[in-house]
Amino acid sequence: MKIRANTSRRNIHTKKGTEKRLAEVEVKIEKYLCELDENDSAEVDETKPSQETVREILKHLNEKKEKLTDNLKAIEANDGKEISTVDPDAHLMHTNGDGRPLDACYNVKTVTDSKNKLIVDFDVTTCPDDKGALPKMTESVKEIMGVDEITVVADTGYYDGGDIAECEENGTVVYAPKIADNAHAPDRNYDKSEFKYDAENDCYIVLMA
Repeated sequence: MKIRANTSRRNIHTKKGTEKRLAEVEVKIEKYLCELDENDSAEVDETKPSQETVREILKHLNEKKEKLTDNLKAIEANDGKEISTVDPDAHLMHTNGDGRPLDACYNVKTVTDSKNKLIVDFDVTTCPDDKGALPKMTESVKEIMGVDEITVVADTGYYDGGDIAECEENGTVVYAPKIADNAHAPDRNYDKSEFKYDAENDCYIVLMA
């Protein structure tokens, strides 16, 4: 479950986005510098902004450039990962996992007792997905409840072969729906439906039309 962080997505900066905005600002600065030169060497054009206005615009753009440059340095110091200038722990995440616009969020994981409908344990992370969380959460719950074995029902986001195998080794039975495969291969001739699996020889056989 994603919850909104105490900041706006505008305050989270990625390397790609910052570099793009910095390039745009530099183009605008060059444009207004050329405009100043033209105003100095030509008659005043009343349809264009005055030199005073242009200088104010340039001041604003240079301040923006300086800020973007500082953000880029901070991103590079953070191994190229995004930074948040208001809430340092917030990250950009899909709020519902279906490809809709990103937002500044935290990822909250909870384990609920099916009998009493009470939250046994929870965790708040900055990782946008749930990979690796299942073994950690189930072991914590077993310790809290004082048991060695539990059965867990999880959603698709927790489906990971390695995580499930680790849970089973530790006495946890996991029921989680497998992530659906793509409906079709790029070439329909290579769709899974066009092949039959031969378990004995561990290979696929093309179905004859």
